[in-house]
This record gives sequence, structure tokens and C-alpha cells, in this order.
Amino acid sequence: AKKVVVKKKSGLVKDKENNWQAGSEYVSSIAVDGVALSVYTIGASRGWVSDNDAYLRTMKILNSFDTLLTNIHGFWYHMVNMTSGAREWYSELSTVDSAIFIMGALQAGEYFRNTHPDVTAKADALYRRMDWTWFMNVGDTWKQRFINMAWKPEDDGYFFTIPSGKP
Repeated sequence: AKKVVVKKKSGLVKDKENNWQAGSEYVSSIAVDGVALSVYTIGASRGWVSDNDAYLRTMKILNSFDTLLTNIHGFWYHMVNMTSGAREWYSELSTVDSAIFIMGALQAGEYFRNTHPDVTAKADALYRRMDWTWFMNVGDTWKQRFINMAWKPEDDGYFFTIPSGKP
């Protein structure tokens, strides 16, 4: 099989692209990265890409989440710069988008369990880093029953909630 070289250092996937100005976007959504991990394994399982290509792309993303992207209590900012991994657009530390990412990572770990156990180990380590309790027991008594959706450091350490007031 031909060895595929992934050129982009981070492996992160664009959140969107302006169809009128190709190459204009530089921001990745961590949820899109999680979906990409599943897409790579589905593509490999159906022969649309080689297992080696899927493996290389998967490890690029997982390594970026491990070492390049900022994580706080094991969670990541929703929108990040594809090159530097830095937070973009005043985005929130997102439980929802982090969960979508980690589901893709764990699914990729299962796909590569027998052929590339390093994927499984990396995905599991990222999953185990996530401290869900950090997003709980905040606010009024009724709110404490839920996991808050997100947090922003600019909110003086208070958890960010959706406009309805529900976490």
C-alpha cells in the first residue's frame, strides 16, 4: 500500500469554507474533528481510503488534542485555529463539542484496536482526562442536577449557560 503523508501539521479539519474564496477559512470546530475521526474509519472500512491514510489522519488529530490544543479539566474550546490550536472567536469551553469529539476518538480507537493500539490508547487517555464533575453542582439547586453546557474564562469563573437560564 502506498504511504500517505498528511501535510497539515495539526490534522484539524475546517469548520467551514467560503465557496467563493477557497482557502479563506482557518478555524476548526472540535465537533467537526470528532466527526472526521469517524469518517476516516468508515472510509477505510469501505476501501475509500487506505487504512494507513485513515490511521495517519486520526493520529494527527489525536496528537493535536493531546499536546497542541488547550484543555481545561480535559475539555477543549469549541473553535480553534487549525495551525496553532489556539482558541478562536471568544469561543466557550464546550461540554457538547468536547463530547462529540471524544465519541469520534473512542470510535476510531475501537476501529484500530487490533491494528494500531496506539490510537486506542491515545483516545482512552483523552477520554479519561475529562472531568465531568467540574461542570456540575453550579448555580441554583435545580441547576445542580445538570451538566452545564460550557464555560468561558471571561465570565469571572462562572459557568456560561444558554439564554433560557437552563444549563
